[in-house]
Amino acid sequence: MLQNKLIVTSKNDKENIYKISEDKWVIELDGDKINDWNDFYDIMQKEIDVLNYNSKFGRGGHTYDDFATDIALFNEVKKRNAKGMVMILNYTKKFKEVSEEEKGYIYYDTIFTLLLEWYRDLRIVYKQEKPTIDIEMYILIDDNLFKKRPDFKNELIIGIEEDKEEIGNKFKDYKLIKLSASLGMESKIFLEKLKKEVKKIIDRRIKVLLLNPENLYFVYERSILIDIVENILIRKYEEGKEVKIYLIFKNDIF
Repeated sequence: MLQNKLIVTSKNDKENIYKISEDKWVIELDGDKINDWNDFYDIMQKEIDVLNYNSKFGRGGHTYDDFATDIALFNEVKKRNAKGMVMILNYTKKFKEVSEEEKGYIYYDTIFTLLLEWYRDLRIVYKQEKPTIDIEMYILIDDNLFKKRPDFKNELIIGIEEDKEEIGNKFKDYKLIKLSASLGMESKIFLEKLKKEVKKIIDRRIKVLLLNPENLYFVYERSILIDIVENILIRKYEEGKEVKIYLIFKNDIF
């Protein structure tokens, strides 16, 4: 299973993240320098716009999609002899105050445009073998927010249906929540159901399976990402609860 995931952890872990990522392409995002999606775009464009789409089409969502998913980026990773990509977001006090709308765009363009689409694209490229180049995004939380620093990491992990057996074998002793998106379900209902299920669990360690068997587009909504990242992964991390969320799509994904 390709480990494309978002990880919430303490900023005190940064040195260790760099150490374990020596064989990967590391991109660091300074939260103090990000006021909106445009700032995020400018940082990422300088790092991964291998074919310089920006000079041809200018800043924009379509331009970001083009350079973030182009095969040229995959080839650049191989050229660097990197085993994957790592993004590190310093979740500073200033970034915390960025509007939910702008954070939604940023999370969308990391979780879906990079983590999910790379998962899909690499499975197409590697038809005869398992893909080995993964992408991880770390969100580093200020240690001063905690009375006691957590000794775990909260994670959002991308998967597909054929990974379910492997997923089932991980974190077996965690309290399990399983939710499936379905036709006719509104995003607000899905969100409220998810938050309600997480809230009522008193166990310290939780595993959540979010199934999207019909590839419903509302799962891609920015409001859902905001709640998953900000109100579940980060908030529960601050509260001392360990949460592993698997976002599971159909094998063909799109």
